[in-house]
Parts: sequence; structure tokens; C-alpha cells
Amino acid sequence: MAQDQLSEWVHRFRFYRNPPDRGRIQAWLDQFEQQHRGLAERLLDIIQVVSDQDVLVGYRDFLRNADGWDINEAHRRGRWYFVGFGGSGESGPHMVRLFREANVLNATKFDSLFVHLRDLPSLGLTAEDTVIFIDDIAGSGDQACRLWPTIQELIASEAKAVLLLTAVTYRSEARISSKTELVIACRDNLGTECDLFHDDCTAFDRDEKSVIEGYCKKADKSNPRGYGNCGLFYVLAHKTPNNCLPIIHAHNKNWGGILPRYTPLPD
Repeated sequence: MAQDQLSEWVHRFRFYRNPPDRGRIQAWLDQFEQQHRGLAERLLDIIQVVSDQDVLVGYRDFLRNADGWDINEAHRRGRWYFVGFGGSGESGPHMVRLFREANVLNATKFDSLFVHLRDLPSLGLTAEDTVIFIDDIAGSGDQACRLWPTIQELIASEAKAVLLLTAVTYRSEARISSKTELVIACRDNLGTECDLFHDDCTAFDRDEKSVIEGYCKKADKSNPRGYGNCGLFYVLAHKTPNNCLPIIHAHNKNWGGILPRYTPLPD
């Protein structure tokens, strides 16, 4: 393998929070049998890493074009509140920090706009108000559908509820739209062509996909196609979604992912 090819992959993955160097990329490739090395290299070629800068631009463009919003409170239509989606250990709080940065809302005078789920009942929301739930990606739609009854109860009004994402898959968009009243806003719509195992993904043929799945089973036998069978190769700079192929992110005794979800620490 030519050094310039390794350099291209290093460049491709440079935005990831723990970007792999040439040695780590080579070690990842070495986990594949020799006859499958070409497949592995082609997989590296299609992995997309979305930088924090791209996320910032998406969040900025959303709020800049949001109907009824203005940074000047006197010019807004109704009240606006922003909530990190999910628990404290999930991606929502991190994405709220990026959202504030993207929209120049870091000053303490804007703190009252950012609330927690538990705060919603005390706000006395009305149909004139808007609540923006901020997260990174909806892969399977499980979280949004699971939380919706709680959100609905806490809002207790006709306030507009928006789920702001960087990406949504075709699977989750359909589920969330049918099972909740959340309005989805996102930068990237990941269609069937973004699911490696779907027929619309033509990067690999059926036999090649079967080989890749075999390695994915080694990396994570419980979710060989990624959580929710999403088959993604779409990565966010701060963390690889668990909906991605496990050979990309799994880090265990059987496999070392190229872009692990959690940074491995030395013993």
C-alpha cells in the first residue's frame, strides 16, 4: 500500500476527536484477511467524518432561518427555549454547547433560554411558544419515540416542538414522524444509500457486503449492522454513532475500531 494512500486516510479522518495516524490505520487494516484487504480499504474511502465546524454551520443556518426567532427578544414571536436531548451522559449537552457557539448565545444574558426537560412544566408554555430539542443524530428513532410521551406531558400545551439534528436516517425520520409530533430539522438526510446493507448502497455488491458483515459480527455480534440495523458509515467529529458499522467504532478484545466511540486509555 502506497504511503500517499495512508496520508489520504489520515487527512480524511483529521476532524475526529482522536484521529488515527498511519500506524493505527495500518493496524486496523491488518485485522482483515489478505484477500479482504481491498474491501477494507474501500470502506475507509467512503467513511464520512462531519467536523464540528460543519455542525456549527448547520446549527447557525437553522436558527438564522427559523420563523419567529430573533436574537432580540422584543422581536421574537412567542417565547423560545432550547433543551439538550437525552440524559447528561448523552450527546445532547455537548450539542447545546456547539449550538450556543454557532448562534453567539454564549453570554450569560442568554442562559434563561437554555433549560432542562424538568423545567418545562414551570414555563407555562402556550401555542405561541417554541421548544427546540438539540441532538446530533437520530439513527433508529428509538430515543425520540421513547421520550415523546414524557415531552408531551411536560410541555402540556400546543407549543411547537422541534428536534434539531445534524443528521437523520430514513428509518428514524419515518418513525419519529409517525409516532411523535416533533418537527425534524437537520443538516443531513441519510437516505437508503447511506445504509451499507441496503440495495440502494452500491459501494459494494451483495457478496462483498456479506464479507463485511462477517467482520462486523466479530466486532459486535449483538449489533453487526450497527444499532437499529442502520449500517451507517457516517461519523461525527465528537463521537461515532453506535448506528455505524461496528468495525468502524467497536473497541474490545475481538476488534479495534478505526474511529472508536470512546478514547482508549492506557492501563
